[in-house]
Amino acid sequence: MALKKKFKLENVLLLFFKYFWVIAILPKSVQLLSLFVMVLTLILHKRIYFSKTSWFFAGGLLVQFVAIIVKILFYQPEFSRILAAFNTLFVWILALFFFEYFSRAEFSLKEIQKIHLYVIINLAIFSSIYIFSLFYDGNYVNVFGMELWLKAKSYLDYGQDYRFVGFLGTKLSSAHMFQIMLPILFISFFGRKISAIEIGLVFVSFIATLSGYSRIGMLTCSVVMLGYCIVAIQHKRVSKKQRIIIVAIGILGLIIFGFVNYDIILRLFLRLFHAREGSTSTRIDLYLSTFKKVMSESPVIGNGIKEIWGDSGLPLGSHSTYLGLLYKSGILGFVFFSFGYINLVRNIWKTQKNCRYFVEVLMMIIPYFFFITFADMDSCNWVTTGIMAMWGLYTNKTISYSHI
Repeated sequence: MALKKKFKLENVLLLFFKYFWVIAILPKSVQLLSLFVMVLTLILHKRIYFSKTSWFFAGGLLVQFVAIIVKILFYQPEFSRILAAFNTLFVWILALFFFEYFSRAEFSLKEIQKIHLYVIINLAIFSSIYIFSLFYDGNYVNVFGMELWLKAKSYLDYGQDYRFVGFLGTKLSSAHMFQIMLPILFISFFGRKISAIEIGLVFVSFIATLSGYSRIGMLTCSVVMLGYCIVAIQHKRVSKKQRIIIVAIGILGLIIFGFVNYDIILRLFLRLFHAREGSTSTRIDLYLSTFKKVMSESPVIGNGIKEIWGDSGLPLGSHSTYLGLLYKSGILGFVFFSFGYINLVRNIWKTQKNCRYFVEVLMMIIPYFFFITFADMDSCNWVTTGIMAMWGLYTNKTISYSHI
């Protein structure tokens, strides 16, 4: 009994944000094991009941599991692709538990403040890595196979360039992280002041995210950043003098960054104006091939396991979460997943509608649903669990937002 009294659900949930960077840089298999141990600990100590949202997602995952088994029995896919498919399936299941526990946990003000502290530390680490990369040739630096910069084809001059990923795994990982961490800062706005240090870390993290050169990432992260800035400036605990300081920090930071990194900014705008025709064409071809493949082979339950698309090295069903779900679970599974997302948005809306900054909340949450139209939500284990944890917090009815 003594052990049970000492156990606190919320303390286990906080571990994800406390040790975020440890989890993120670990090999994928170790990541999965770490997340599994956390969920198993929660299950053994705290019973959970799935909400309607999770049951819809679970229905889609069940269809996907059946599709994987059918694929293995009749098509003999590569063993590595089988492992990847089961990894994705398993991490989605873990993510659903994260969503349910975060949405039902009764966080105290002290625990919310701890979440804030951990997020600030995570952004500080990310910012430090980015600043370090500016003064050091980090093209060959990697940790457990995670690289500081990823080499990618340049669609302006058909050469090679580098995109900042900060040891997070994929080209879009920094955009995923930014859209997980920043909305969580909003949750901890109440009951505290916003410091200049926090504003500075958020700004540097934003610039680091832009250095990933993802068009969709730049667009959605900019909307999220704008929502954060509006809340920060209008926060009732921020004085007029502090608001001027916040705006000044932002303007001064942009000017300094512009002078120091004018070449990066120039490339950024050139990419936007040129629209990277090669990248767009490749994506469209990949999307069309994915759709044709699933509709011709297994439209009802999908293909379950992603196959490599020709000689491109890209898996069919990648670079789009929604199309990927259709490819892996067919029309039947896609219907389940669609109802899951619809219920999720509906629950966030109901929970946040009385918030003083409801519009800004939508600016920080909704862009991610657009972002994953062109990105994989299950590209990394920590991404899937992290985003579901954040959504869980935004559907948590025990956290009061109305007095922010």
